[in-house]
Amino acid sequence: MADQIIYEDDYIIMMGQKAKSDTLIVTFNPGHFEPSNARIWGGPIVAKLKHASMGFLFKGREFAPSSCIEKALAASAEYRSSYSRVVTWGYSLGGYRALKFARPLGAQMAIAFSPLEFSLGARGLKDWQKKQDFDGQDATVADLPARTFLFYDPLEVADAQCVLDLIKGGATGYTTIPMLCVGHNTVHVFTRTMMADRVVAACLNDEPSALFKCWAQGRRKSPTRPAEVALRAATKHPDIAVAIYHKYTSSFLELSGVKLLIRLATGFAKLERHDKAHETLETAKALVPADNELLKRALMIADAEVYALGKKLEREAREREAAERAAAEAAVTPEAARLAS
Repeated sequence: MADQIIYEDDYIIMMGQKAKSDTLIVTFNPGHFEPSNARIWGGPIVAKLKHASMGFLFKGREFAPSSCIEKALAASAEYRSSYSRVVTWGYSLGGYRALKFARPLGAQMAIAFSPLEFSLGARGLKDWQKKQDFDGQDATVADLPARTFLFYDPLEVADAQCVLDLIKGGATGYTTIPMLCVGHNTVHVFTRTMMADRVVAACLNDEPSALFKCWAQGRRKSPTRPAEVALRAATKHPDIAVAIYHKYTSSFLELSGVKLLIRLATGFAKLERHDKAHETLETAKALVPADNELLKRALMIADAEVYALGKKLEREAREREAAERAAAEAAVTPEAARLAS
């Protein structure tokens, strides 16, 4: 059955794929996704689950004016009314939209992989742009449905901050699935291991234990597994982490190597190998992209931690030496002191 066009303008195309199901899954394309040949993002996975789908596709732009979105939402009302259950699902900027538009779409559940960004202010939009075309598109906790699943990498600073903002904002009914060392590519762990349909099904059935089982299986099959092991080993066993990095360099995503170096610096400092710690930090500084302010900040924090740790270890060494001298002096008997004099 061909995808049905529900709404289209210069910014948005909304398409539907019906099925004999009471569940409609509304998918949102990530920012880099081009709707070539007008196909629904995630459509094959939804079809495999035998549910109806509706693709909310943005035509190669990160955002659309609020007026267009309101028209698209209104145009989809009749299509959505055929289903008793609506679920939103997206990845990256699409994950953000799955959260933002869950309530307006009447969704009972949202599934967001690496939602980016939670605030349009962080996207660098000029004030006049936000006021003129994008007013009201900042996501808030009030936009969230009764049940939300959040997949993210705690080491991916922007994504982790996005999830933290939700939690601090008072979100309820959420389950977080931390996926260490996969970077911004959370959804790819499952799509590349043919497990995406199982993950979405576990969300629909509200089975967090099944989700974590999928992640446990997916991480072992994931090409980023060596990076995860190296990052976990870095602070306590830095030499092992270095060996893993050199053997599996291709497994490290673009910035995960830099994150590993930052952790390694702390690991070397704890082992009192200060020269190696500073050398590692210098290597990391040379690899940090000039426009990545979040990673620069992490590097500054690590630099300060290494410096503070070095000073602490020096102080503790001096205190030990002083204690040993005091103990040695106290052990000298009066007779030995008289003979020494």
